[in-house]
Amino acid sequence: MMDFYHHPTLLANRRSMRIQKAFAQIWGTPDLWMTTDRTSFNPPETANLPFQGPHLHWDMSLQPPFHFGTQGLLYLCDTPAEQGAFCCVPGFHRQLETWLAQLPAGTDPRQVNLDAQAVPIAAQAGDLVIWHHFLPTAVVPTAAPTRASCSI
Repeated sequence: MMDFYHHPTLLANRRSMRIQKAFAQIWGTPDLWMTTDRTSFNPPETANLPFQGPHLHWDMSLQPPFHFGTQGLLYLCDTPAEQGAFCCVPGFHRQLETWLAQLPAGTDPRQVNLDAQAVPIAAQAGDLVIWHHFLPTAVVPTAAPTRASCSI
C-alpha cells in the first residue's frame, strides 16, 4: 500500500461527476458523503516481495444490526483477472446474515476461509466497480513479472 491517496489527481477522480452519479443512482440521492480509504498499488509478487494482502475481508462490523453500505474501486490501469485484480465472493451479500447465524458458536467469521468462492474481476482503466459492503473482498496477487495493478 502506498500512502498517496490525497494526491490532487486522485481526488479529482473521486470527485468526478461520473462516479458521483453512479453512487447517487444506487443510493437514490445526490446528497452523499465521500470517504477516502486508500490507494492500492499491487506490484508483481517475487521471492523478495511476497504478496501481503489484503486477503478476503469485510470492511464492516459483523455484529447486528446490519445496514446497507457500498464501496467502490476505480481501476487506474487495465487489469486482467489474474494480475492483481479486485476479487469478491459473488452473491454473498444476499446470504451474509443467514451464514453468520449458521456458524457454530464461538466461530470467528473473519477466520472462515472463503477463498474457494472468490472470483477476481478483470477491468479496463477507468472502470468503476461498486459493491455491497456485505461482500467479502480482496485483491489477488500479481503474477506477471513486469505488470502491476493500481486502483483507488
